[in-house]
Amino acid sequence: MKVCIVGASGKLGRYMVRHALDRGYEVVAVCRSKSVEKLNDFKDRITIVPGATNDASVIAQAVMGCDGVLTVLVPWGVSGYSTGTAQAVLEHAPK
Repeated sequence: MKVCIVGASGKLGRYMVRHALDRGYEVVAVCRSKSVEKLNDFKDRITIVPGATNDASVIAQAVMGCDGVLTVLVPWGVSGYSTGTAQAVLEHAPK
């Protein structure tokens, strides 16, 4: 099984990455470019897609071929960031 974890570099996201890997899942991790280093413990075992999670092209790349998508990010800012992320996942994740 292949899962995409959006918000993978946060506390809950890293927990979910470890949880998925422990169960033998292939993991695609999405996080902001400046947070990639937070995933160093897993870098040889996961695919990291850096970028803004409300960027539809980032999400489209990340969810391609995934069996499931977990969105565990903490919304920041006031410009609808989490709404944009949710919309990108709904538009690009496999049905």
